[in-house]
Amino acid sequence: MEARYQPPVWAYAKWPDLPKHYSRRFDADYTAMAEAWLADVERHIRLGDWEPPRIVVSKTRATAGTSSGLSSPAMTADGHAFYHTAVHPEARGMGVGSLLAGHAVETLRALGLPKVAVGVYADNKAGNDFWEQQGFAIRDDLVYRELSL
Repeated sequence: MEARYQPPVWAYAKWPDLPKHYSRRFDADYTAMAEAWLADVERHIRLGDWEPPRIVVSKTRATAGTSSGLSSPAMTADGHAFYHTAVHPEARGMGVGSLLAGHAVETLRALGLPKVAVGVYADNKAGNDFWEQQGFAIRDDLVYRELSL
């Protein structure tokens, strides 16, 4: 499925080269995600703070050890998960991580998920600070365990 919207008319004065439409493809099962994406765009247009989507491209990828991102699965009610999200170190501090986290949380909320959890290495101060700023609380009642195979 494809979700599509037209940039606001006033935006063409600021960004004359805008395309006539922006679109994003979603799997057929993700109607709620598409609707949430469009609702977010419409909200920003209404508020007058809409900006064209920006794409950050890098030649290298951040690794799990150096990134602050979702490192444990965030499962939806139908069994889907976000296994890892990271922001390249050169793009940090620009709000990209907050946008990614915000969209992930809103998407999961729209799908009816009651909560979401992230796993961050204890010595990853930047990652732990980031998730605390996003409103994620530390759970003292859980112990993370794994079995190497």
